[in-house]
Amino acid sequence: MKLHEVGESLDVTRCNLSDSTFNDVNLSNIKLENVNLSDGRIYRANLAALQITDANMSDAIITNVNMTGVAIKGANMSGVALNDCVVPGMTINGILVTDMLASYEAVQVLAGSGEKYAKEAN
Repeated sequence: MKLHEVGESLDVTRCNLSDSTFNDVNLSNIKLENVNLSDGRIYRANLAALQITDANMSDAIITNVNMTGVAIKGANMSGVALNDCVVPGMTINGILVTDMLASYEAVQVLAGSGEKYAKEAN
């Protein structure tokens, strides 16, 4: 089925739309419930104010996104990796991540100095 330049709302229930493609489509205020989006792809999307609740995002890859002001609550973050991210203002349980990183780096410097002094003492 092809829909081109249609301006109506759809009420879709118990359907298989796998392998569908949506291009240049306004899905603002869309509600998806009990939906399988595994292996899906979202490119060049405006997801401002998107709410995701009770979702399995294991092994998801999130790249080149603006997450300013995002709140993540009650999430299992086991094994999550943040690489090459801009983190000023980001907090974990109310503690600035930049402060955590600075403390970690200071401990690493001190630990390195301690190893140096231990070697010199021997």
